Amino acid sequence: MRCKAACPSRPRTAPTCATNRSGTWSAVSSHLFNPDPKQLRAVLVGIDHYDYHPNWRLDGPEADARRMADWLMTQGVEPDQITIFLSPASWQVPEVRQWADRCGLDMKRRRYATQAEIKCFVDSDLPKDGGEALLVYWGGHGLIDDQGADRFLVLADATTDKTYYVNLQQLLSALKRSELSHLRRQVCIVDTCATPKDAIKTKLTPNDTNFTIGSLAHQAITQHILLAASDGLYAKNDSVARRGVFSHLLLNALAKGPERPGPEEFAAAFRRTLKDPELGEQRPRMVVVDTANEGEVYGRGARADDPVAGLLALVRAHIPNITVAHYERLYLRSLPNPSRAVPQGRAEDWLRHLHDVPLADARHPPPLVEFAMRLAGEVGEPGAALLAQWMEGACQPELLLQLQHKLRNEQLAQGAEQATLFIELDETARQLRWWLSSAQPHLRTQPVAVALSPTRLRDSFAAALATVLSEAHRRTGWECELRVGLILPSAQLAAGLEDVDISVTLDGIASNESLHERYPLLLHWRERAGRVGVGRSSPWGLAVEMIEQRMGQGYGTRIHWLDHSCRKPQEVALRELTVDQLGPTCIGIDGGPAAPKRLEELVLGCLQQGIPCLLWIRQSAANAVDAGAARGELDELERSLGAAPAAHTPDQLRDLWAKSTTNSILSGARLVWDLPSHLPEAGQLQPPLSGNQT
Repeated sequence: MRCKAACPSRPRTAPTCATNRSGTWSAVSSHLFNPDPKQLRAVLVGIDHYDYHPNWRLDGPEADARRMADWLMTQGVEPDQITIFLSPASWQVPEVRQWADRCGLDMKRRRYATQAEIKCFVDSDLPKDGGEALLVYWGGHGLIDDQGADRFLVLADATTDKTYYVNLQQLLSALKRSELSHLRRQVCIVDTCATPKDAIKTKLTPNDTNFTIGSLAHQAITQHILLAASDGLYAKNDSVARRGVFSHLLLNALAKGPERPGPEEFAAAFRRTLKDPELGEQRPRMVVVDTANEGEVYGRGARADDPVAGLLALVRAHIPNITVAHYERLYLRSLPNPSRAVPQGRAEDWLRHLHDVPLADARHPPPLVEFAMRLAGEVGEPGAALLAQWMEGACQPELLLQLQHKLRNEQLAQGAEQATLFIELDETARQLRWWLSSAQPHLRTQPVAVALSPTRLRDSFAAALATVLSEAHRRTGWECELRVGLILPSAQLAAGLEDVDISVTLDGIASNESLHERYPLLLHWRERAGRVGVGRSSPWGLAVEMIEQRMGQGYGTRIHWLDHSCRKPQEVALRELTVDQLGPTCIGIDGGPAAPKRLEELVLGCLQQGIPCLLWIRQSAANAVDAGAARGELDELERSLGAAPAAHTPDQLRDLWAKSTTNSILSGARLVWDLPSHLPEAGQLQPPLSGNQT
């Protein structure tokens, strides 16, 4: 809500006894008004009177809504493009009615700011209004829930028994539905408080408006949201001047800017308001939501007690050697959902996102504190001790214990006893050899040969593997995590042997799954594995050296996708791996239907060129998706792999596949990981019969 204080500045929040009104910007070139201001639709809400109680009375939001309408009309917007919602009591004031008459505001554009009226307008009337851009202004009382995930904009007909409100997040979703896809550019200005509803010492019985959302628009819709108050804070209302402080400063900044402003000009006006001393301790916030990539960028002025500013200052002063890559990796690891990451940014942007990200459960440790705890576990003193002190002041003790338990379990899982089952297929496809490799001497075995039938390769491979898996599990037991390294010659590398179903009974449990479904799986090129000890001066060796350097600096996995349009894409990919210190750690091949070359040809070409780490996606009828969905899945794959150290990529890919749906393109993802740390020891393989090591 807007706040009323003892002085004329009053907050826009529901009163405890009395009442209060409590970056970076993604630039968009499209204008709200240009080329034709008649394409803009404006919805203006200003609520001074509430049925709840006389103490909730504000003197400012109604006048702010009218001032916003006046400014819009100076920009060429017609009265018939503006719908204004005021409390029923405000519409009875002669001054307000006379203003509406002077403006030529039609009666159907004069609406009550009640639940029924606003729901009817958003659900039914707005879709019929046409236009290409939308401006929403809302002034009045506002609250947030206990977790800070939802903002409640209180309606004029709210009472103690039915505290009607609009959920801002739901409203923004409703404005992105398919029926409003023509309104592709949207600006939403909210001048209300954002104080927790439990801080209001009066009875509240929340009653949501429940807009119709339906299906989201297929076209990209961009929403620019300007909030007068950050979560938990007030927005001031000047009752003497009859205006919200934020609304007043923003309108002044817009008036001094260019005519018919676009989103960039709204951003500039917002930034100017942050510098105005009249704001005092009020902290506006800006959010950009783009449905094309589901990205969100946050920005706001920092409070003196801002935990993000405090943490940044601590790290920069006492842990000066932390790299940008280190920040990014720990940021992604600490996000509840890495797919919602800020795509690019600075350390401050990432930490601000961790601080601002809404949590579904108040019992969940804050992501910003998780970042600090992860960092403390990777740095020495005095940094770790100072981070511990910061965490004690930023988080409840029980949540700190919960977080410590979570990270301890992660460490235990990473330290579990492991063994790799290497399976090598010879070039004639007449024989496979298998052995176990482990840091634990008692788990190691010598290579054992098993005959295959080249004419019935897949069937004989499945039969042989049934025996191999039974013996491997008998030796390792179920307490040991088993991984598989499948070492294949050129002809079989992309042939899909890892997808062959294997019928086997392990510990009395029968199953029929492939190697890919059953284990964390890596593919290896037999020609390289056999000569790895003598190849460190080759292009492969140079690429390995660069990749290992990036891993040592704390980078997550960065993928460079092969450009199919290049004449020699493999050579371009190798240059990407070896030229730039900040380059990728893995080359990706999108083997979708549009790929002009056979996937097998591209895979072999990359390996012959000397590329050690290669991820390819084979799209088939089982996992076919449209181009947009495929691009979205690939973007999410990159973000998720970047959330963990690059050395953990094989495990991360396995986890992502396990969580994916059956028709996800991840079902066709395969990984060659020919780094020395993952290849068998020298002498364990048979000498290759042919092939060139590069």
